[in-house]
Amino acid sequence: MRKQSATIPFSVISSHDGVPLAFESRGQGSPLLLFIHGWTCRRNYWQPQLDGFCSRYSVAALDLPGHGDSGSDNRARWGMESFALDVVA
Repeated sequence: MRKQSATIPFSVISSHDGVPLAFESRGQGSPLLLFIHGWTCRRNYWQPQLDGFCSRYSVAALDLPGHGDSGSDNRARWGMESFALDVVA
């Protein structure tokens, strides 16, 4: 599913426990550079890096659950372990 937030298009996937995760990806090439924000931030924190690296690499940034355009519904367990499983998903 493609959506748009603040004129930046994004897609949505499901986390390890079904919470909707917003992400954006661009570019092509190897390796994939995956940008993950810290506490109380969102994926657009990384826009300068995405803009700078997308001409040479595949780049992606996501909103962790409860941040940005990602959901927080039905999350039973919060914490670093759950966030790590979200990134793997």
